[in-house]
Amino acid sequence: MTRNKLSMNYPKFLHMLRVVEKAVHEGRGFFQGDWRRRFLPQWNLPSSLEYEPRRKEVAKPEAAARWIFTRVALDRLSLSTQLGEYAINAWEDDSTRWLFNPGEVVDRSIGEVEDALKDCFNHALPVTPGMSGGEGYRNNAGALIGQYGGDVRNVISGISVAQGINRLKKFDGWGPGLSRLLMMELHDRRIVSPINPGDLENKIDRHKAAIPLNTECVTASSENVHMSSISKFLQESYRLAFESLELPPEDVDAAIWVIGSKGCVKQRIYHCNSHCPLSPIASGLCVRASSLGHSSGSFSLIKNGDIVDSRRPNSQIPLDFTGIQGLEYEV
Repeated sequence: MTRNKLSMNYPKFLHMLRVVEKAVHEGRGFFQGDWRRRFLPQWNLPSSLEYEPRRKEVAKPEAAARWIFTRVALDRLSLSTQLGEYAINAWEDDSTRWLFNPGEVVDRSIGEVEDALKDCFNHALPVTPGMSGGEGYRNNAGALIGQYGGDVRNVISGISVAQGINRLKKFDGWGPGLSRLLMMELHDRRIVSPINPGDLENKIDRHKAAIPLNTECVTASSENVHMSSISKFLQESYRLAFESLELPPEDVDAAIWVIGSKGCVKQRIYHCNSHCPLSPIASGLCVRASSLGHSSGSFSLIKNGDIVDSRRPNSQIPLDFTGIQGLEYEV
């Protein structure tokens, strides 16, 4: 079988990131107003955990850490916005808030935990082929109590990013991606940080994997690219680019996720041109919207020699998004 070769146009990749950073800095399109609070999961906690008016810090950091830990733990094959809504509803319902309290979770049977996850989040994905979602969830609650006093902050406090990943990977169903995501979100809300937060790298999910493909910063030798291969390929690329450009990773990384999760998924040209700095009318960098096949786990890029673009045309006149083209690049 021919191996799929991925190639990076690095100057174009750097340019793409600068265009995004420029849009964030100027407050254009998706990034008008308080876009973090509008889009990012860690900025949409249950109101009882926040100050009023809201601040960068949360009012109840220990409880907020438990809520974020739970939501991130379930962030597999889920739409983040919908998952956040489910988690808020489960927290605000007195009959299901126990799901966020490790001490109460371990007092329930595996079946009770499994049923509650299905009722509140519409799924209880198996942690491994031989371990149900309810069993893994209950095991992790026990580990939090036994090793960290039931306080999620104790998992990360006073250690490095690498040590935090190693600790979190010991929880059932957790890998480097979820571990990075949790630490980034807790750091972003000033709940707890590793001793070297500058080394934090966020999880490469389907949204952040799609953007370099959609802009052809990354090209492939075959018609399809599997999610696992592109995520490994991009993890280091994003890190090196942020360092090279001296861009704040917490801003640009989040902005890339917003473009993918709030723009590309809509699959409408008008929506892209109205809000996205990478769209045809803004910078012309984006040539497609590729979607991840749930059964195949791959992005479809080319079919019968033509670019696969899932965006639907719209008869409406797009908004004027000029002036955000940023720097030119040479390849």
